[in-house]
Amino acid sequence: MGLGDELMASGQARAEHIRTGKRVQIIGRDGLPRWHDLWTGCNYIALPGDVGDFARVTNGPGLRPYHAAKSGTHWTYNPSFRPTPAEIHLTPAEEAFGREHAGRIIIEPHLKPKASPNKQWGWVRWNRLAYLAYGAGLRVTQLGPAGVEPVDEADFIVTPTFRHAVAVLKYARAAVLPEGGLHHAAAAVGLRAVVIFGGFTPVQITGYDTHINLGASFDDACGMRQPCTHCERWMARIEPADVLGHLMRILDR
Repeated sequence: MGLGDELMASGQARAEHIRTGKRVQIIGRDGLPRWHDLWTGCNYIALPGDVGDFARVTNGPGLRPYHAAKSGTHWTYNPSFRPTPAEIHLTPAEEAFGREHAGRIIIEPHLKPKASPNKQWGWVRWNRLAYLAYGAGLRVTQLGPAGVEPVDEADFIVTPTFRHAVAVLKYARAAVLPEGGLHHAAAAVGLRAVVIFGGFTPVQITGYDTHINLGASFDDACGMRQPCTHCERWMARIEPADVLGHLMRILDR
């Protein structure tokens, strides 16, 4: 289950709550209300079993609103979908963890298990970005569980859970992230970021206006679930030096 998907679900519920003024049920593929830990504190999302006059959004595993269809080889996308930033309510302990590691510049070269390989910018490029940042006087930081391989010239913070990673993002200066869970979390906590999309997912479908989104538009993103040369070419266009330039402009602001 993608955590970015669950943040988009709660963002969709937030938008519907703003639109209707009602609490919102998030409905899964089975037609029943759903719940996820990341939604804790979002009181406009109804718990399963709550009774009332609720608005509804349909969003769950196997039924995501940004997908139009899925075949054995690729996704097609819903051109009308746009994400709303979610809200993430951290515990006092999580807030303290974030403040302890405040002021970082976060990068994330790893993808979730089973993510499309076409989302991967490439280890060499992530390493090159970290070296270039170091040469420009910037020290980058990776997050993750113990044992995760860091890129060269990167600090590493062990984050026991995704929510701990979110806490560090909340108090960070900026980030460079792949399209995925952490970029949705960055939008939720208001962190400025450069997001590496490439040619797999359209930037309009899961990107946020508060980020610099580097990748294909709706007409060019392929959605291929197997490695493809189109996505390789897209990633090759995204040069580490250009990404560093975008990052420096974010920091200068």
